[in-house]
Amino acid sequence: MKKLFFLCLGFLLVLGSTSCQKDTRLKWRLKLGPSCTPPAMAEDGTIYVACENGGLYAVNSSGEIKWQDTIYSPHSYGCAKFTCVAIGADSTIFAGTRDGCVYAIFPYKHYKTADPQLPPQAGFPYCSYDTGENEPAYLAFADDGSVIVACDYIIFSLDTSFYDFELKWDYNPPAGNSFETPPVTGTDGTIYLGSTYGKLYAVNPDSTLKWEFTTDAVIYASPVIDADGTIYIGSFNDYFYAVNPDGSLKWKFKASGSIFSPAVIGEDGTIFFGCEDKHVYALSKEGKLKWRYKTGIWDFTSPVVGADGVIYIGPSGRWPFWKPLLKHMPRLQYVYAINPDGSLRWKYKVRSNISDPTLGADGTLYFTCSKHLYALQTASPGLALSPWPKFGADNQNTSRAR
Repeated sequence: MKKLFFLCLGFLLVLGSTSCQKDTRLKWRLKLGPSCTPPAMAEDGTIYVACENGGLYAVNSSGEIKWQDTIYSPHSYGCAKFTCVAIGADSTIFAGTRDGCVYAIFPYKHYKTADPQLPPQAGFPYCSYDTGENEPAYLAFADDGSVIVACDYIIFSLDTSFYDFELKWDYNPPAGNSFETPPVTGTDGTIYLGSTYGKLYAVNPDSTLKWEFTTDAVIYASPVIDADGTIYIGSFNDYFYAVNPDGSLKWKFKASGSIFSPAVIGEDGTIFFGCEDKHVYALSKEGKLKWRYKTGIWDFTSPVVGADGVIYIGPSGRWPFWKPLLKHMPRLQYVYAINPDGSLRWKYKVRSNISDPTLGADGTLYFTCSKHLYALQTASPGLALSPWPKFGADNQNTSRAR
């Protein structure tokens, strides 16, 4: 009996010391607002985040707010509900909302009398026709500075050379198609995006249809573009596709579940993506399985690949409202760091779903979670030097191939 007592006491002491250990992975955590966008990072290291309470935040690498502002929706008396934020070539910040609007937020340097401590000035938004609350606008940049927007059933291009936007063109796909993820642009200006009708569209810079590729199932993920122009995209039919620049099939790979999160590309050409079967997959450029790693999550973020080849990924909440969820609950939620050979390096427990992560040059991993912006320390020396190492292609979230 005495032996049992001391065993229990020792167990409690170990448990207590473990629970009180300092979180050495976490650099800082900053409270912002609800349902925040994936972070966009400027060249000076400033992190920009927009949230569903209309809040737009500029945060420095120490976790201090440089400035913040609240932007209101032109469709109601409430705040703008942001879905994405990206940074243009002239440091202008662009943000899309859930009611089909696009904002340009101009940096203070454009105004000679502006106080650098004040937030930038937001221009008049461009709103896509009579869009509703659940018709989010997603962004990509073209090489000429135009903003390409996908919103519900339409793709359009905006000239951003004016203080307010000017519509250049729009394109409507056949009836029944809608767009649930950001478009991407190729080096030749071609715009690629998937639709809920199971088609991958390639649209010319003049708004004419270049080609369409059919997967016969819903596409819920953004495509990514390799250095040779190959387009990679996953579908709800459990297949991951490699499509040639002319729209022909290069290869396809059968996974064990739906794929609804964007892939990324490593420095050696390996393609990484998360799947509904709770695995992270690594495929060769030829479409052969290199490895897969089992996790406790199914609705993955887009991964981010470090310059040392480590892959970072977490739970996204990127789960279509029409797909049953109950069979997958409950779960523990972690951010995973996976070695290039498919073994686990570490995992970090989070309170809820996270945004698609961003990796700074000093190895800091940034993501939003539970109204907070997180900064985790990693050993990766910045992003991988690959054609598409993270969501949005780069830290500015331009969604443009280089």
